[in-house]
Amino acid sequence: MRTGILDMPFRGSAAATDRPGAFFLRIASRVPYVIGDPDNKELSMPIAIWCILAAAILPILSAFPAKLNREFDNSNPRNPDYWRDGFRARAQAAQANGFEAFPFFAVSVFVAMSQGASPYWIDQLAVLFILLRLIYVFCYWTDRSNPRSLAWAASFITIVALFTSSLWS
Repeated sequence: MRTGILDMPFRGSAAATDRPGAFFLRIASRVPYVIGDPDNKELSMPIAIWCILAAAILPILSAFPAKLNREFDNSNPRNPDYWRDGFRARAQAAQANGFEAFPFFAVSVFVAMSQGASPYWIDQLAVLFILLRLIYVFCYWTDRSNPRSLAWAASFITIVALFTSSLWS
């Protein structure tokens, strides 16, 4: 007989999906609580989840400096003439690439958590992804294409490592 809501079976059985939100409860039950009060698990979240939030906000911040200009028309923010060349074009490209990378990263974190990967490695790889994306954006802003490509490749490998982490961690 079950005593708690988190005592449900793991993976694929019918009993594991008979409650609303069972998938997220399974994930939450397997991940250590790192940020917040460790004695009150309702107020804590794993670092990897915070990294998903950071990865969602980072693309917006990538283009923000290019908007801090008197020539920027907030009534027509997508004017292609404004974003045509120079720093503005690079900031816009960094933003677009950030929006392209975000879904794969977020899904990879949730796959790693739901498939039983090591919480330590999930958090480490998620933080590494955010740091690599920061390097990527900085390289884009400063027009350094080779380090930018290396940062992109490393962040992509980090996503693949996250996605497959339940197989090796």
